[in-house]
Amino acid sequence: MNGWTSNDIGLAWLRQIFLPQTATDDYRLLLLDGHKSHATFEFMWECHINRVALVYLLPHSSYILQPLDLSCFSLLKCRYRDEIANLARFDDASAVKKSKFLKIYRKASNEGLSSYHIRAGWNAAGIYPWDPRKVIRSHQVLQNAQIDQITPTTPPSRKQNQSINDDIHTPFNRQQIRHQTNTISRREPLSRSVRTLLNKTGKAFDQLQWDIVQKSQQLAIQRAQLDEIASRRQKRKAIDCNEVFASIETIKQAKDAMEALEEATTTNSRSNATTTARNRQTESTLTPFMHQFHVNDPV
Repeated sequence: MNGWTSNDIGLAWLRQIFLPQTATDDYRLLLLDGHKSHATFEFMWECHINRVALVYLLPHSSYILQPLDLSCFSLLKCRYRDEIANLARFDDASAVKKSKFLKIYRKASNEGLSSYHIRAGWNAAGIYPWDPRKVIRSHQVLQNAQIDQITPTTPPSRKQNQSINDDIHTPFNRQQIRHQTNTISRREPLSRSVRTLLNKTGKAFDQLQWDIVQKSQQLAIQRAQLDEIASRRQKRKAIDCNEVFASIETIKQAKDAMEALEEATTTNSRSNATTTARNRQTESTLTPFMHQFHVNDPV
């Protein structure tokens, strides 16, 4: 059970609310998002036979293209929060029961889902009056475009003074540590403790490199296993609901053909079962009248 919507709820809304309240002899336009309850065969076929043209919004674009998101829903939520806040001032200890919820939601919906705000949503989305520039010039679209255009810049390098540090580089293995130690020792004396520390540091580098090699091999094996598992799985393909609706008649023909084939198969199965039962009944009736004669060989 889904608390929000389902295929049955979507079809019931279409038949009991949308079609009766928008009844006309001409075509009607219905804008939808890509929820699966709006893209079932039954839903699309019901719209097709009732002259309802479906247009599915692009995925992840309802906050720009959907009139309800642009005007009605935000105001509805604001009004509902205000009503809940007012209720909490007088009775904040008890939970909001169904009767109170329905009363509060009805009041909030009457204020938020008014004809004025509904028309404002269509205007904000640029659907009516038709103005696609409102979508292109949306501050959310421009903000995302500005984020995409930001490119990382490399900070300017600082000019270093010519000194002994110019000959010293970051070592990555034991050999490089030994080479750097010999370079420094030719310019200034090093104590025995410092040499011992550098020698132990070189051994630690060797151990770290060995661990890195081992873990890299294990990681390569695991990646190969994951790639093999991923190749076996069937990737989910994104369905363009507008293209699915365009071939709804073909889908209807294929579905009717499949039902006819299933009915023919069922009829043949029943016919075969009837023939088998009739043969068994005939055999059981003739069995008492059947005799077996045995001819003995002469002695």
